[in-house]
Amino acid sequence: MFALGLVPQARPPDIEPPPYSDFPHTAHARRSDAQLSRVRDFLDNPKRPAGLDERQWIAFYKYATLFMLDSAGKLWRHKEGGAHRLVIPEERRPSILVEMHDRTGHRGLFATRAFVCDRFWWPQMGSDIDWYVHTCHMCQIRQVVRIHIPPIVPEPTAPMYFAHARCATTSWVEGRALLSETARTLGEWLFQDIICRWNALSEIVTDNGAPWVAACTYLADKYHLHHIRVSGYNSQANGIVERPHFNVRDALFKATEGDGMHWHSSVHTVLWADRTSVCRRLGCSPFFAVTGSHPILPLDFKEATYLVGPPEGILTTEELIALRATALQKRADAVDCLRSAVYAQRLQEAEDFESCNRATTRDFDAQPGSLVLTCNTAIEKSLNRKMRAQYLSPYLVVSRNRGGAYILSELDGAVFDRPIAVFRVLPYLTRRDPIAFQPNVLDTDSRRIRELEASTDKGDGIADAEMAEADR
Repeated sequence: MFALGLVPQARPPDIEPPPYSDFPHTAHARRSDAQLSRVRDFLDNPKRPAGLDERQWIAFYKYATLFMLDSAGKLWRHKEGGAHRLVIPEERRPSILVEMHDRTGHRGLFATRAFVCDRFWWPQMGSDIDWYVHTCHMCQIRQVVRIHIPPIVPEPTAPMYFAHARCATTSWVEGRALLSETARTLGEWLFQDIICRWNALSEIVTDNGAPWVAACTYLADKYHLHHIRVSGYNSQANGIVERPHFNVRDALFKATEGDGMHWHSSVHTVLWADRTSVCRRLGCSPFFAVTGSHPILPLDFKEATYLVGPPEGILTTEELIALRATALQKRADAVDCLRSAVYAQRLQEAEDFESCNRATTRDFDAQPGSLVLTCNTAIEKSLNRKMRAQYLSPYLVVSRNRGGAYILSELDGAVFDRPIAVFRVLPYLTRRDPIAFQPNVLDTDSRRIRELEASTDKGDGIADAEMAEADR
């Protein structure tokens, strides 16, 4: 024998609808609700209301003919085809929206509006449905909208340091403009530009700076280099690089026509000019000493003449390097053509990006004290994310840092330890009055808040403090 039975169904949770007074209403909507009560009285007792002139009476009568009153005292709105709609009083409208939205699977705006508008009617019902659906907490945390930021390329930060190395035998120079002088940046440069290019070194001589010592000590242990450190009062011991560094520095200044703020734009041309210039102690250029062949300059491809004016007399080494660096920079025709093509392509891609993401490219500019949602990035690559919340909420906006990222806190005042990127934040639409922001409830002192605000972290990478700690 088999017994058939029904699977017990879970009782849906009780949902308390928000009071209708919390719904945003225009003056026209309030006048329309007041007009409904006069229409009901007129249909119950068809007499001309007092205080109406002829024009107002005609308009009122035409409006009243759009409704009818049944024997049970219910007010209906006429609709073509006989599918009349029940007029809902103010106190029952929130419960209708709860049943038609929350109890029917939290359908979107179109489905909820179709459910309600096919059966019921009240003034400005479209705006009420729109507000209720957009302020639904469950719908907000499950939305899959991704905000795109405008395709604005930030101005790059100018390098502040120049790392310089030179071969003791051939005087071949290697260098790189650096944003910061840390063990990490110096170690990457030594490994990429020297060890990977010229094989392991037998000996390296540096000054006694802490970043150089840390970088070279690691490389010495890994690649068995003999690291020699010169003392601060005996810099002449590293004169092979100290003296030519003065020439390279002056050549950088002269190659940029005295614009010392953009010296980094001429690093490659100055280094190439230094490598191809004849060294007095060698009798040949470092390029010839390393490769065994004379260098071919861009002027050799164009014409067998200099691309700059001839010198008026004997040149110094610095002037000769600067002169050849200037000659290398005069590849204007091909470079300008290529730059124009690349720039036109970038403009086209930016226009295509804006056109494709016009609806989601927005800057909400949440102010301090605003409630926001944050994208649940922990589930972006997980396989079981379908039943997980797409956004976490709500959080309180404290301020924004120099990089534009938001500094957020929990509702109890616990401040996040790092900023959140702009494109991961959406405004949270609340059905009640916004929370009054009070800085004194934050669990972080003002000094830490100022540090977060001064940070340029855009919210996607490692925080500035962690980067600095990693560099050490």
